[in-house]
Amino acid sequence: MALSVAAAGSPVFSQMQLRQAQNEAARAEAAAQALQARARDAQRNAIQADESARALRVQSDQAQQNAGQAKQNVSSLRSVQNMGKEFDAVRQQIAKFTEGASATVPTPPPVVNVEGQTTGTVVNTTA
Repeated sequence: MALSVAAAGSPVFSQMQLRQAQNEAARAEAAAQALQARARDAQRNAIQADESARALRVQSDQAQQNAGQAKQNVSSLRSVQNMGKEFDAVRQQIAKFTEGASATVPTPPPVVNVEGQTTGTVVNTTA
């Protein structure tokens, strides 16, 4: 044991301890720098992820607007189709009415003019 105590006080032993401490400090510094580099990369990735998320939100909002416009277009087309059906129904009613009206109006009897001729229409002779 006396040898180890004496060796601990020797300049060679102190030199070894110093070198070992320097090596540990260098390893710790390298580890710290590596961690800082990883932290910077993570920060950069987080910023890019935020930018991507913002871009996706903008695209999502635009897609929602497009979907709303498409729904509105569908609603408008349905309204136009319904109006077309209603117009067809009105046209059919008008056609039935005009057919019925022309069938119920009797043709006027022939008219005898001043010269004794029978005509199908009344002629105004006062002019």
